[in-house]
This record gives sequence, C-alpha cells and structure tokens, in this order.
Amino acid sequence: MSHIIVIFDCSGSMGEPFQALKKTRKRKYLQHEIKIEAAKSSLMDWLQKSEFNTVTIIPFSSKVERKLTVSLKNLTRVHSYIYGQNAGGDTNLQAAISRAIKVALKDIENSYIQYLIVTDGLSHTIEQDIELVQTIPASQGVSGILIDPTADGEYHLRQLCVRGSYMSVTGFREFTNIFGNQDKTYTERVRLSKSVSQLKKKNNEVAEKLINSERQIKSYPRLQKEFEKIISASTRKIKEIRENEQAITNKIADQNIDVPQITYDIYKAEQEQADLEAIVDLLAKYDQLLQQLKIFVSHPRFLAKGHTTTLFIHIYPANNQIKDLNREIRKLGAAKGLYNTVLTIGMNATTKLECQEMQFSSEITKKFSKGKNVLKFTVKPEDSSKPSLHEFVLVIYNQKTGKEYVSHKIRLELIDFAFGRTSFPRVIRWATILFSLISLAVIACVTLGAISIPTGTLVGVIAGTFTITGLTLYIRNFRVYNSVK
Repeated sequence: MSHIIVIFDCSGSMGEPFQALKKTRKRKYLQHEIKIEAAKSSLMDWLQKSEFNTVTIIPFSSKVERKLTVSLKNLTRVHSYIYGQNAGGDTNLQAAISRAIKVALKDIENSYIQYLIVTDGLSHTIEQDIELVQTIPASQGVSGILIDPTADGEYHLRQLCVRGSYMSVTGFREFTNIFGNQDKTYTERVRLSKSVSQLKKKNNEVAEKLINSERQIKSYPRLQKEFEKIISASTRKIKEIRENEQAITNKIADQNIDVPQITYDIYKAEQEQADLEAIVDLLAKYDQLLQQLKIFVSHPRFLAKGHTTTLFIHIYPANNQIKDLNREIRKLGAAKGLYNTVLTIGMNATTKLECQEMQFSSEITKKFSKGKNVLKFTVKPEDSSKPSLHEFVLVIYNQKTGKEYVSHKIRLELIDFAFGRTSFPRVIRWATILFSLISLAVIACVTLGAISIPTGTLVGVIAGTFTITGLTLYIRNFRVYNSVK
C-alpha cells in the first residue's frame, strides 16, 4: 500500500502567470498560463494514472486549509477538491509540512509514504522547514517542484528534498513533463514497496502461527525441550526478516537507489521467508496433532490418612501422523530424536505415580490403542505424612530404554486422622450406617406400636437427617472425581 502527500501552495503569487509569460502590455492570460491552474491540471492528470493507493492534498497559504485524504479510486472527489482551491495569502510552508508529518504518523496501513511539495517561492519559515523534514523517518522521502525558480528559492527547496528529487518549472509544458518523469520514479518504487508489503504480511502470519504452536507445545515440558532450538531459531529468523524489510523499505524511499540490488534483496528475503514458513507450518501441524494428545487424572477432592483411594489416568494418544512430521522436521535439520517425545497410537509405554509420602499401586505397562486408554491406580498416604497440599508426579516412559515421554505434576490435599487413628472416610461410613440402622429401628418400633408416632417421627427425622448428611459427605468427597489435565 502506498500514500502520496501533496503539499500544495495556494499563496497569492500562485495566482499570477508564469514569469516568462509576463508582458509589458496588458492581455488576458490563458488558464494554463496561470501557475496555480497549470499546477492543478498537471497534478490531476498525473494522479489519474498514478499507482499510489491513497492521496492527501494539503493546500496552504498564510494558513493550512482543510486537507483531503482519499483513495485514488475516488478521482471525482479528488478533482473537485483540487479545482476548488484559489490563490491568496502568504507562504506558510512550515505549518503545511507539520500537518503532512502528522498525517503520515497516523497512517499505519501504507508502508510507502512520500511527500511532494509544489510551490513557487520562499516561505517565511526557512529554518523551521528544514528542521521539520529532518524528523521524517528514513522510510519516507520528500520531493519538490519549484515554479519560477530563483537562486534563494532553489537553495531552500533543495534543502527540503531529503531522499527525494528537486525539480523546477517555468511553464505548463515543463510541468507536464516533470510529472511524467516523476511518475516513472514513483511507479518503480510503489511496485517494489508492494512486494515488501506482501513479505511483511506473510511474516506477520508466520509469526502468529509460531506463537500459537509455541503456546501449545509449552503444555508438554519434554516436548518443549526438544523444540526449544527450532522455536528459538524461527523467532530469530522472523526478527531478521523484519529488519531486512525495514532496510529495504528505507532504500526504496531514497531517490538514488539501485533497483536491481533491491529486487535481489526482496527475492532473497522471500526465499528466507519460504524456508521459515516451511518449518512453522510443520510446527502448526504438530500443534494440531498435539491437541489429540490428552492426559487426564481423575481423583477425589482430597485424600485421607488410613484410607486407600482410587485414581484413574485417562490417556488419549496422538495420531500416527506425528511420525511423518518428525521425519520431515529432521530433514530440515531443525531437530533430532523427536519420535520418542510424543505418545502415539500403538506405542508401548509404562505409567507410574511417585510421591515420597504416599504409597501407589504398581506401575502399568500398556500398548496405547485408538481413543481413550484408562489406567487404574490406588493411593494410600503414609501415616507419617503431614496434612497439607502434596505433589505427586505422573511419569510415562519406555521401560526398556528409560526414555521419558511425559512428566506431569499433580497436587492433592491430604487430611489427618479422625479420633487419632481412624480415617475420616471410615468415620463417615460408620456414622452413615449407624444412623441408617437407627432410622430402620424407629420405623419398626412405630409399626409394632412400641413407641408413639410423635416420638418415633422426631427420632426418625433426626436419624434420617444424619444419614443423609453422612451419605452426602461420603459421596461428595470420595466418589465425585476431579479431572486434572
């Protein structure tokens, strides 16, 4: 995308004829012999065939007039605006340049931005003008057209033409030729800038893919270690390509450029981009397949001393396509040994749970099948373990080689004994059974007439309440499982 910002002089002197046409005798001058009218006509003719995407017209005289920023597809509006300008006032170029710089700063869509000053004389702010153009980024350039040049005017405008060309005209035909020649310069650079914009867009897309893949891979510490070098190298390459893009953009803005060299620089950057994209696309495919690899641990809300609890490990292995991706990544020389980092269908692996303060059932070796694989473990806390949050480790590894595939840390809360040596689940269970028996006994006594109905109802309600409460506690804490990924 490209943007031309035209700083257009509408001061009083622009309403006069070209100096070379002035005669001692009075006569009516033709429209194209008046400087502002010739400038309007030539500028509009050029914009109609220009390859810039956007144009901003900034008319100025004693003050800066209302600007127009519009797509060059809307030529009718551009024509009406340009031909609606009239000459009058002084030449306050500083205010116009300042406004132009503000317009460029707000433009985040266009990568190629150029300024064109069209004026017929000196401004009253020469030093400020020069200071302003020195703040323009290296990716932008200023060209200038001086009408009816003088030595002082030429010196001033040449100072303002940073990374751009200085041009002068003394009549309508020269104006037309100047715009025609300048169009060739701009067209070449606009086309080069479009290539750089496409490269930049592609690089941003690749960077986004890499971030998404890295986020997913970080969920698997062992896999992250294997991919660390690939991700780090890819991130560095993205940064290098961005720096190259900026360097090429800066070169394009300069009027004195080596087009063949810049064309080669763009080609080289595109090749580097393609190589990088190949790696990142493989990582994105890896990311998609990793989403099929899931490990969940189902467990009660807390463990209790003196009580054996059941845990369930749910394993969803990744698709076998992961093997092909591993081979492709190794071909690129980006990583080695990735085959043994992911659980895939058909793989034999051993799963175990470890914690110093808990006794787990024996490790389980299993060949993973398609879909969900459920492994059942039991755990019993040591009597010496302290009530608090405890961390245990789930490890899936190759028993023959010792190679670890997965290592997950899971935290569980441990509660102490009730009444010194009895587990809480056991107390709750006994209490539930006891109150259930009392409820049944009360019902039997009322039925046989051993106790009155009011007394039996009261005792039954109390016993029933305790029964339901105990049963609820037991189910809630020791039969309702959490799933931890």
